Amino acid sequence: MLVSGPAWSMVADRAGLRDRLLTLVTGLSILPLLAMAWLHSWAALAFLTALHAVFLGPIQPLSDSSALSALGAERQQYSRIRALGSLSYAVVVWGTGLLLQGRDLRWAFLGFALFMGSACLISTGIRSAQPSVSVSLGSGLRLLMRDAGWVTFMVALFVAMVMQTVTFGYSALYLDALGASESVVGFSGALGSFGQTLLMLFVIPAMLRRWGSDRLLLLALGTYALRLGVWSLVPQVWAVVASMVVMGLTFGASLVAAVDYAD
Repeated sequence: MLVSGPAWSMVADRAGLRDRLLTLVTGLSILPLLAMAWLHSWAALAFLTALHAVFLGPIQPLSDSSALSALGAERQQYSRIRALGSLSYAVVVWGTGLLLQGRDLRWAFLGFALFMGSACLISTGIRSAQPSVSVSLGSGLRLLMRDAGWVTFMVALFVAMVMQTVTFGYSALYLDALGASESVVGFSGALGSFGQTLLMLFVIPAMLRRWGSDRLLLLALGTYALRLGVWSLVPQVWAVVASMVVMGLTFGASLVAAVDYAD
């Protein structure tokens, strides 16, 4: 995902095919995940996981780009649009945890296919007026690397996304290792997304106006460290679940800060 996101986005920008590329990758992301449900080989699972990441990586940046294009001069409203995504995630992840309690986990793969297939169909209606980009990758990178502010911000954002990968990718596994049930795991994800929704709707926009994107990203980094510290020092289900309340001050804040800084 670290490579596929920028690579796909570069292709979309240069060819002016951002909208259709979003449809393509959302559709293709379904296939490897469905195949995983019936696999028992570690090597095949590793291959399909990598293939799934290739298609999944560009979905968020392409979606964000389309949202910003649609907002036009009202780009400060981005956090509120992103909050709706967090709200829908909260509903789905909690419902999935409840439905999977005591059932075959493979139903989750079918659920992913259903929702992502719906997103693929919806994406066919997205249109943006952004032209193709003619600047070469090399010249663009050289220009970017000359800006010390950009380099510093990108390094900080990279650290934030590494911590996001840890907290998001392993929170369910950690809760499972601590003895949490599927419903509790689902509830923890829903709690984090619901808290993020409220923060992105009412708090983070005000923080961005008052502090700017630099300080907002610093807040996100500090909150990531706090969450991981709680997980390490208090290895209890209730502590991990409670720490999800401030998820909006980690992923939500860093995402809004990155979009605002880039804009």
